[in-house]
Amino acid sequence: MSIHGLKALALGASLATLLAACGQDTFRVVGPFYNPPAPLAVAAAGTLIRAESTGSLPGASASWRVLYHSRTASGEDIAVSGLVVLPRGTPPPGGFPLIGFGHGTSGIARPCGISQIPKTPQAWAGNQTTYAWISQWVDAGWAVAATDYQGLGAPGFGSYLVGEVEGANVLDSIRAAYQIAGDRLSSHIVLAGHSQGGQSVGFAAQIAPTYAPELNLLGTILIAPIANLSGALECAIEQKPVPPIAAAVVFGMLAVPSFNAAYGLDPKTILTAEGEKTQPIVYETCLLSGGTPFAIATLPIPIIGGATFSTYFQTIDGRLAPSWQNALAANDLGTPAIRIPTLMVQGCGDTTIPISTNLEYFNDAACPAETQIEFQLFPGATHTTIPEIAFEDMNAWAQDRLVGAPAPSNCGAPPVCGGVTPGECAKG
Repeated sequence: MSIHGLKALALGASLATLLAACGQDTFRVVGPFYNPPAPLAVAAAGTLIRAESTGSLPGASASWRVLYHSRTASGEDIAVSGLVVLPRGTPPPGGFPLIGFGHGTSGIARPCGISQIPKTPQAWAGNQTTYAWISQWVDAGWAVAATDYQGLGAPGFGSYLVGEVEGANVLDSIRAAYQIAGDRLSSHIVLAGHSQGGQSVGFAAQIAPTYAPELNLLGTILIAPIANLSGALECAIEQKPVPPIAAAVVFGMLAVPSFNAAYGLDPKTILTAEGEKTQPIVYETCLLSGGTPFAIATLPIPIIGGATFSTYFQTIDGRLAPSWQNALAANDLGTPAIRIPTLMVQGCGDTTIPISTNLEYFNDAACPAETQIEFQLFPGATHTTIPEIAFEDMNAWAQDRLVGAPAPSNCGAPPVCGGVTPGECAKG
């Protein structure tokens, strides 16, 4: 249903994800596994609370959903859920190497956690592509620890795009994995995350020296990441073609309650009256990330005809309120710098995350800070196909980290893709 009788904005087939209303009770219910003890006894971050088998996953010898301790934005203890998967076969000498995995946007509602397969239809339908990407790593001989993120699965406010919380969730899922799999895991860890997950593993790498110094992180793979969140939002406000209005509105709506919980920012200082109407929806919906186009057929978040970003978000002279600008900038990658080898990949056909904003992170933040980083652009790959198309390159890069090979860098010679240069929001 459209607002005020206006037609819904037609959405192009290039958009990457699908927002679907969780209209059935089964989509709103999570199993009792995800309810932590009350009160939750305080424990060290990463301490395992419980685990249970998920049954078989493709290519896996064993997999568990896990509940473990992590930390909120204010440093309080909270239960977070996730998934741990082991490859088939006998572990190699020293154990399986481990991928700390960050998944892309799935929503902020409790049923949207990826570990819930096969618990809820929504989790399965919404994350089948994520499972396929995890299976790539498992098939290549890697164990995987994948967080759901705070508030997905286990109760609590979502932490969507709150980098330090997501990063802590990633690192604590790795700590929990060692408590389950023991000596079947080696000490060798590579972080890898897509889209929102690219931001989360980037922050995990940034905070690890102080938050989890015992973990032996060998490298970080940022897959079409939201490395420059503030820049991507500026592109949306400027009505650039990337990100498209529907995607920008949906992602922004998911971030508002998370930033309210993390920073105490009042949603009324960023949302218009039309924007406020959409907020109840985000607590009951999950993003389908199965590689299908955006299709808001039932308009769970209505995009009215002729809408712009400013239809839903308050802007003055093309800017958000300073408090929101500052919070967004605090969730850009780059401070502190990543101090382990880093690979960033993105598709030339990405119409969800502006390539230019990742070039800005590469040129203006990572390289000046002497991060050992390589940025590769893949012709023909889109936001949803890049994890598969770039997999052989990513796996080869990760395998090189296991044997201590020198990490490549193309600082000073950034990749080009159809003429895209830093400062341009549009795909080239």
